[in-house]
Amino acid sequence: MSLSFDPLLPLWLVVPVILVILLVALAVILGRLRGGWPRLVLTLAAMIVLLQPILERVERATTEATALLVVDESESQTLSGRLNDTRRAADEIEAQLSEAGISARRVVSRSAPDGRQGTALFSAAADALSDVPKAELAGVVLVTDGLLHDPDAAGRLASANKPVHSVLVGDRYRPDRRLEMIDAPKFGLVGKSVTVRLKVDDGENARTGGIGEARLTWTIDGQATRTRTVPVGEEVELDIPVAHRAGNVVALSVEPLEDEISTINNQQVLSINGVRDRLRVLLISGQPHPGERLWRSVLKSDPAVDLV
Repeated sequence: MSLSFDPLLPLWLVVPVILVILLVALAVILGRLRGGWPRLVLTLAAMIVLLQPILERVERATTEATALLVVDESESQTLSGRLNDTRRAADEIEAQLSEAGISARRVVSRSAPDGRQGTALFSAAADALSDVPKAELAGVVLVTDGLLHDPDAAGRLASANKPVHSVLVGDRYRPDRRLEMIDAPKFGLVGKSVTVRLKVDDGENARTGGIGEARLTWTIDGQATRTRTVPVGEEVELDIPVAHRAGNVVALSVEPLEDEISTINNQQVLSINGVRDRLRVLLISGQPHPGERLWRSVLKSDPAVDLV
């Protein structure tokens, strides 16, 4: 129990009033005037009313602390046995929280919202916050490989005003080569070549340091395999001949690194639609018709048409 005061008036006004009342009461007592002590009692009562003392009794009860443990089990975690490391790390964190007297609520995130591919870790964590009382929430722990695709949901997680910890799994120095297409035209003239711009990227944390050379191989319609050595980390221009009309399928691949995480992104497939410079039109007429001259005039007036 504790004693506190809730004055009826501001302190800067209560204190002078109390001092004046005390001085008047003391003057009455010292002057031995009649009714001095009753006036002093009334003065003390007025002081108590102005100060308005309150007797407080506080009862405290401990609540269970809960930590939100969000585990990333998206498609990227299935590479190189990373999923087993993630689950093992989550189990160790859950055990450590239990030793500290904190219960862990485990949430698994597998895919991005609306059926999109990617990791929706922030969305899963924000959705799970509604199931944990805010007074019991001790914090949020994210176990992931660091590849997230829902940054717009980070604000919902930050609104909880609780600490957020991230535990990254995987070897940060393990290489992962990627063939990146910078510019690839969708159309080209038959009999000519189109220029494709690409880059071989080994990543910032690769053991190669992102420098060196790589062997690039490409085929057109599954035939005529060609090879070229290209520098790593620099843009390269490649001339692709357009052999025929419609789709010319170009498959490109770059040699993998030793102990690479995945070779899926070492390949690219392009489809270049071949078109002719001028469209050849054969006009066949049977018996004479007045519309034949009109069609001939229209076709000849178009520079993109070669009338036969």
